[in-house]
Amino acid sequence: MTATTRASTFLNALRSKPLLCDGAMGTMLEAAMGAGQPLASAVDYLVPEALNELAPQRVLAVHQAYVAAGAQVLETNSFGGNAIKLGAAGIVQDEWKLNERAARLAREAAGTATHEVWVAGSIGPTGTFLAPLGDLPFEQARDVFASQAAALAAGGADLLLIETMTDLEEARAALLGAKSASTLPVLVTLTFESHGRTMMGLTPEEAVRVLVDSGADAVGANCGLGPGAMLPVIERMHHTRPDVPLVAQANAGQPVLRNGRVFYDVGPEAFASAAPAFLEAGVRLLGSCCGSAPPYTATLSAVAVHRHCHHAT
Repeated sequence: MTATTRASTFLNALRSKPLLCDGAMGTMLEAAMGAGQPLASAVDYLVPEALNELAPQRVLAVHQAYVAAGAQVLETNSFGGNAIKLGAAGIVQDEWKLNERAARLAREAAGTATHEVWVAGSIGPTGTFLAPLGDLPFEQARDVFASQAAALAAGGADLLLIETMTDLEEARAALLGAKSASTLPVLVTLTFESHGRTMMGLTPEEAVRVLVDSGADAVGANCGLGPGAMLPVIERMHHTRPDVPLVAQANAGQPVLRNGRVFYDVGPEAFASAAPAFLEAGVRLLGSCCGSAPPYTATLSAVAVHRHCHHAT
C-alpha cells in the first residue's frame, strides 16, 4: 500500500469510527522495559529523540507494547525533534536522521501487528516564543516544522500529529509547514489549562475554527489535564465545529509525589470510564498522555473502541 493510499485510508477510518492512539512515550523510555533499571545507566543521551539511534530496540519495544495493548495509531519518538530543540542539545546536525529513524521504528512495530496500525509523526513545540512575544519569526518557525515533517514522511509516517501547542501562531506555523512538506493528513492538538484556555489565552472555540480553516484534518487537546477536566474543552470544540473529527489525549490525572516517586492519580479503569463521553463529544482519535502506559491503552480498547464497534454492528 502506497503512502498516499495509507493516508487516504486513515482519513476514511478517522471519519467513520473511533481510533485508539497509544500513550506516553517518555516515561516508558526512562526505565528499561521489564527490568526497572533507569535507561541512563545503560546509555547516555541528551534528548529522548537521540535514543532512535543510540537505543533503537528500546524505542521499538515501547511501540510494540502499545501495539500489543491494541493501539491503532503509534506516535513516533520525535516530539522534540525540531531543529531548534535539537540545536539547544547540540545535535541539530542529526535532525533528519533522528526523525526519519523515529518513523521507521514505529513503522516496524506497526508491521508486526495483527490489526491495522497507522504511524503518526509526532511534532511538538519549539520551546521558544514566536515574534512579537519572542525572537522567532513565523516564517522561520514554519520552515523548521516543514523540515521535521519531511523527515517523518520520508521515514514512513501515515499522518502528522502536531501536539502540546499553546500558541495559535506556533500551531499555525507547524500546520502550514507540515502541509507544505508532504501530502499527509495533519492533526493538531493544544494543551489547555483548568480554566479552559491555553497558557497563551487561546480558547477551544478559536482554536478549532482557525486551525480547521488553515487546513487541519482534525483538532483536539492533549496533555495538561486529566480526562474529567479535558472533557469540557472537547465538548466546546465539538459544539463549535460538529463536523470536525476531534482528538483527545488526556494525562492520567495529576502528578503526585509519593515516597520520592511521581505517580498520577487516575488509574486505567477510571481513565477509561470517561471514554464514552469523549466519543459522544466527537472524538475520533482517543489516547492518553503523561503518566499513562500500555495498560491504559488496553483498558481504553476494551471500554471504548470495542464497545463502539459492537454497537455499530
